[in-house]
Amino acid sequence: RLRELVRIRDNHTCQICLKKWKQGKRRFDVYHLDSKWGIPVNKMDRVNIIRMITLCHKCHLNLPHIIANAKEKQSSRKR
Repeated sequence: RLRELVRIRDNHTCQICLKKWKQGKRRFDVYHLDSKWGIPVNKMDRVNIIRMITLCHKCHLNLPHIIANAKEKQSSRKR
């Protein structure tokens, strides 16, 4: 429910590329600006909604720390 409130507030629009979500397509992600420090979104209270933004899946996956985490996981699998 909190995630949907963020999507509504952001007009179902990615806050990086400004792509608009289309009904029937995968819902856009809701990203908490503090999540790179390991704070789970579902543990957040409503006050923190101001620290949350709507992102399309592509922009979410292209965040620098998401890419770094993926590379780290990939390199640990190769060992």
